[in-house]
Amino acid sequence: AWEKRAKAVADDAAAGNLKPLEDLEKLVAEAQKIPAALTHYKELFDASVAARSWVEKAQLCLKGKQLTRRGANAPPPTLAHAERLIRDAGKFSVSVKELGALEERVEDAKAWGVRAEEVVDHWREDGAEQKFEQLLIDHESYGLELPAAADVRACLAALAWEREARDAVKEKDGVPTLELLEDLRTRADDIDMEDIEDGLGEDLMRRLEAVEEWTKKVDEALRFSVGAGGSAPKTMSAERAAAAAAAHAERRPQPEIIKAFIDEGKKLPAIVPRVAELETILDEHQKWVESARAL
Repeated sequence: AWEKRAKAVADDAAAGNLKPLEDLEKLVAEAQKIPAALTHYKELFDASVAARSWVEKAQLCLKGKQLTRRGANAPPPTLAHAERLIRDAGKFSVSVKELGALEERVEDAKAWGVRAEEVVDHWREDGAEQKFEQLLIDHESYGLELPAAADVRACLAALAWEREARDAVKEKDGVPTLELLEDLRTRADDIDMEDIEDGLGEDLMRRLEAVEEWTKKVDEALRFSVGAGGSAPKTMSAERAAAAAAAHAERRPQPEIIKAFIDEGKKLPAIVPRVAELETILDEHQKWVESARAL
């Protein structure tokens, strides 16, 4: 009886009338309980295993984002991979229900690619940034990495960089924070700066170079500085306190130099935390001097 049904399945497959994979798997499971060699068993077994493996790969394309065992996002299958699966399914002697869904997904993904390329071609037009954001939201739903996605991300990154760089020079009368400028410089490494609005990249580097030049001078002046000042110990004699104050003063640049660095730092084209540090140094120095004089 089993061999008769197996032959019918094989004959139907040869005639193009494919049975569902689930039916074939049931037939194979029945054969595994029969203690005898069966004609068509190996043929049907191999077909069911190949088809089931295909289904697992197709489901990865249909499920969307997946996590690795460590909880990180696994890279999605590519469109080319999905298209190859569709071609492979044409060789099966069984039908797989996921094939229709995968074919529809691939067609939708290709249509997305056409829309994406059109927006990329007009990426400088008003509203392009919002269109790119929506395209990436739609892209996530396909479960596939599509060829145009890289261009969409690149254009969106460039537009976001431009917007943030443009806004940065308007902060506090055109003085952005050093942290923001350094972030923009880091992100610029991943952007084709030739496509960026004229002047923004140059303005960024001009500001950073000015800060770096100022920082270098400050570091050089403070190179031999050791520790920070503090109040003189109560048990120290007046003579020792005066000597300690003099030694401490020698290790630090003169207050006038620190004050000059502070004034210069406040005129930099960026808000630099080091300026506040210098103000603290100057304040500590003044407290030390006052403490020494009081002894």
